Amino acid sequence: MATPFEKFTLVLKDLFMLDQADLDFGIYRIINQKRNEIERFLEKDLKIQVQALLKEFDNSDTEAVQKELKQLTATLLGAGMNPDDSPKVQELRKKLAAATNPSDMEADVYSHLATFFNRYYDSGDFMSIRRYKKDVYAIPYEGEEVKLHWANADQYYIKTTENFQNYTFITTDGKTVHFRLRDASTELNNNKVQSDQVRRFVIAEEEVYEVNGDELCIFFTYELNPISQKDLSEKAASVLINKLQSEADLLPFQTGLLSKAPTEKNKTRTLLEKHLNDYVSKNSFDYFIHKDLSGFLRRELDFYIKNEVLFIDDISTRSPEEFVAYLTQVKTIKAVGDKLITFLAQLEDFQKKLWLKKKFVVETNYCITLDRVPEELYNEIVKNESQRKEWVSLFAIDEIEGSVGNDMFNSGTVGYSEPLSIDFLKQNPYLVLDTAFFDEKFKQQLISSIDNFEDQLDGTLINSENFQALNILQEKYNETIRIQYIDPPFNLNSNADYAYSTNYKDSTWLTLLQNRIQLCKKLLNSNSLFFVRCDYHGNHFVRYILDGFELDYKSEILLSRSRNEAGSTKMDVTHEFLYLYSKKDYDIEKYKINRSVADIKWTGFLMAGERNPPERNFMGVIIYPPKGQHFSLIQQKVDKLLKEFHLRLKCKSCGALYYNAESTESLTKKMKSKKEKFKFYDISTNTVFYGVENLDNCCDCNSKEFVVQYLGAPEEYINDNWLDISSYSRSWDFKTENSEELLERVILFSNEKDFVIDYFSGSGTTIATAHKMNRKWIGVEMGEYFDTSILKRMKNVISGEKSGISSKYSIKNSGCFKYIRLEQYEDTLNNLIIQKPDTLFDSSRSFDEGYLLGYMMEIETRGSLFNLKWFVNPFDVVMKITKQNELKETKIDLVETFNYLIGLNVYNTSYPKDGLCVVEGTTRNGEKSLVIWRDCTKIDSEAINDFFIRSAYSTLDHEYDRIYINGDNMLQNIRKDEDHWKVVLVEEEFSKRMFEA
Repeated sequence: MATPFEKFTLVLKDLFMLDQADLDFGIYRIINQKRNEIERFLEKDLKIQVQALLKEFDNSDTEAVQKELKQLTATLLGAGMNPDDSPKVQELRKKLAAATNPSDMEADVYSHLATFFNRYYDSGDFMSIRRYKKDVYAIPYEGEEVKLHWANADQYYIKTTENFQNYTFITTDGKTVHFRLRDASTELNNNKVQSDQVRRFVIAEEEVYEVNGDELCIFFTYELNPISQKDLSEKAASVLINKLQSEADLLPFQTGLLSKAPTEKNKTRTLLEKHLNDYVSKNSFDYFIHKDLSGFLRRELDFYIKNEVLFIDDISTRSPEEFVAYLTQVKTIKAVGDKLITFLAQLEDFQKKLWLKKKFVVETNYCITLDRVPEELYNEIVKNESQRKEWVSLFAIDEIEGSVGNDMFNSGTVGYSEPLSIDFLKQNPYLVLDTAFFDEKFKQQLISSIDNFEDQLDGTLINSENFQALNILQEKYNETIRIQYIDPPFNLNSNADYAYSTNYKDSTWLTLLQNRIQLCKKLLNSNSLFFVRCDYHGNHFVRYILDGFELDYKSEILLSRSRNEAGSTKMDVTHEFLYLYSKKDYDIEKYKINRSVADIKWTGFLMAGERNPPERNFMGVIIYPPKGQHFSLIQQKVDKLLKEFHLRLKCKSCGALYYNAESTESLTKKMKSKKEKFKFYDISTNTVFYGVENLDNCCDCNSKEFVVQYLGAPEEYINDNWLDISSYSRSWDFKTENSEELLERVILFSNEKDFVIDYFSGSGTTIATAHKMNRKWIGVEMGEYFDTSILKRMKNVISGEKSGISSKYSIKNSGCFKYIRLEQYEDTLNNLIIQKPDTLFDSSRSFDEGYLLGYMMEIETRGSLFNLKWFVNPFDVVMKITKQNELKETKIDLVETFNYLIGLNVYNTSYPKDGLCVVEGTTRNGEKSLVIWRDCTKIDSEAINDFFIRSAYSTLDHEYDRIYINGDNMLQNIRKDEDHWKVVLVEEEFSKRMFEA
């Protein structure tokens, strides 16, 4: 049986993740590098300290008492007396009985500490749940009328859905392997456990894999299973290795997947086993980072000691010696607990710092229609084979003679040919160029050629986990967003939409939303509106969480979800909810919707006339008749139609007006007149057209050409019932795609050029609709469909595609947007390098221990978190960035990162010479700024000073409020105020801004 100390060390190894020796990613990689030091402290140093602390209880007179008792007993027996009758013997025996055994005290200390720390730790995360006593919890409460508390309320949710369902890697021989999650059985409640079963990753029973050329898909389920994940993973590896060695279609993958990827613990580990272990582990651990682990655990330790160690009722029954021993034990628990909390908090705070750190921009590119690209760049464009292939894929330029068709581009005379020609580019000005296909020099030329380039941008796409995207937007877009719309993953009874800590599903979902909404709130301006879509799985939570952000609740809007099938007796859920909040209290009821003919699908009735189809250029209202509907109901709807949507017939030749319907009665009278012969046409077997058609001829000029004009409809006030429109769409083959019609109604609450943001963008409906309605937009998406869906969709949108609401708005076939990719949290972890400083430490254990417990992680990774060497040549900084679960060296865009850090709205970027970049702009607070970036190996202090003078820049005039420059310089500086100078080193400002929370 394990001793209390052994049980205690097992708990600590779990807390410090020392049982994950095979994991070589993220924080586990760092912990494994410090394993020996951590184990030495936990297994040796702590034991010595516990024993030393318990020695403070002086039990030294116990031996003297035992000696005295022994001598007295012998004397009494020698005198023929019974020692049991001696009062002195009884006194000495009682004193010995009251003495506390130090080894028992030590065991109690370990037992209490193991119990305490084990309570708050679950599968890699600390849970903010206060145990009042066994199985009884206490909720922190400060007198609010209603308190919503959840286990992870004090934490950051750091899990992304990327690895959960779609884990991809490339083997050493270039083959692509995917781990894919298939639907599995799910429980009907939020509980993780059914008897002894827990959710595990299990290799699929049937159709284990699928081969498609050089790509291999291996399928898993995530379901309740009593077998340990370790055993299931070993079984999966065994099954797959056997298939790799026996099944013919898998032989091409054998070499790569069975290549060695050893660890210190497992020298024979294969690449397959490495990625299988990573896949399971990345989705099983590290869902949360505590915001204040030190404060939380110290409060809970005090609470634990007072409630479960220090029993007040026992004080009066204990002897002074017992009481001293008792207090010594409490003191030891407190002291050792504090040390462990300091150590744990160091690790947690370090991860929190990495999570909150503003992330580097690792890629910046632009999509721009050719009409905005200088013709002097066309010669390079026609030579670019990658761009040509994308145009073939996106716009099918190889299938169309003449210019690109489908009314997307201007008509022209020069057709597509391979290779491309400059004439072809000129005749097709709305093809979308993506700078990702071109080198850095081309991109610099393009940006430099357009004045106020950033103002020309229609929007920005960000490929990133959304917390990190919102974090880097804080300075630049603070209080600028007018409309926020999000359709986050619903809180379903499955893992279909997002990864969650299965023990706390609702809590995970709440934390996911709370963290991100908290950041976005800072971006909203004073007149902003905040829309959140959800269904019945989470609507009761959404209200609580949004009410906690001091936003003003406005409405719970009903959205259509589905329709009951004909003859169904089931009470189907047919609606969802759209919660509307505002940044401040103002009258939302003043907003109206300007309706158009296309907004309404009226039921109709064939009242009179011939059954011939109208001419194709005829305009009017399309009406969908129901089956078996009573005539009186039809008549009511026709009346309503004519009152709201006024139509008239106008002769094309002489302009004579023949009709302006106000009611069915007036229409009927005019139908009977000889001059105005109106007809109603059945367009198809299911559709009736109701309106006016050509007269036989115009009474004034005998012309037979007429046009129907729509005269408008009255404005309609908004309400909370939006069931009249479709809220879902399948236009872009995305399973939860919102409809443009829904987003149009949302965005109508804003004005042209207002900013709209969606940080759960999915297929991009919000930003596509915003673009068509002439709003500025920001879209954020993490998933793999950033490239396969949303980026392609927006390229189509700026080129003038005509789907959705396009017909309602005068959309220019022209546009430009920026898209960036950010470093992610795991990238930050994977770039950490542990390097112990050369400074000699004091030989005293206390100093060594203080460093280990409180400062080790911060100090030993400092050089890889921020390095001044990066700013010697800021154009050639590389980091290891994860792409398809492989680390690849990638250039970092320090220039773009810094623009976001200082909140710079750029109006000019130029590259006057090799190794030099000049950025001009204005910060959010109106500060005119000049940023000079240079390769210090090419342009030294003297050269930059000469450039500064030749460019007529001055630190003494008022052209710029602030001048930033990297590297040492000789520029004259002036103090703006007590704390600020006009000339600022980029690296100093960069470091400060990147790590400010």
